[in-house]
Amino acid sequence: MAMNIIPADEKHRIAYMYDEDATGTRNGKPWRGLVIAMMDECGLDAIFDLTDKANIEFNFNNESEIMPLLMNETYKGIAYCSIDDAFDLKQGMHIARDRMLAKYYKGKRKVFKNLYKNIHSIDMKLSEMIASTYKE
Repeated sequence: MAMNIIPADEKHRIAYMYDEDATGTRNGKPWRGLVIAMMDECGLDAIFDLTDKANIEFNFNNESEIMPLLMNETYKGIAYCSIDDAFDLKQGMHIARDRMLAKYYKGKRKVFKNLYKNIHSIDMKLSEMIASTYKE
């Protein structure tokens, strides 16, 4: 059987694909049936969160300044059904979504950590400049 698709709707950005007849092994254990949750167009999400929710404005001078603030463009999570269990699409969707969101929020945290490091670095440079100004 081919992959079935449940497209993302306007409210949620997560699309699902599933095939209850697909088979394979994962970590040496056989499975039958899988669900994939996928979210696209995520690259600027962390920046949008900062500009929209925290009211922070960014002015980028070149592409190298924005690169540390970009997330992956696509995130996905996969749920496999054990051959000992009955395939349950709803349960598989929940598991796949949770795995995908864990990766998504990990990516977002990485961006926020990069931003914090940059702010800390700027703060240190400013402190050094101020200190050197008052020494003269």
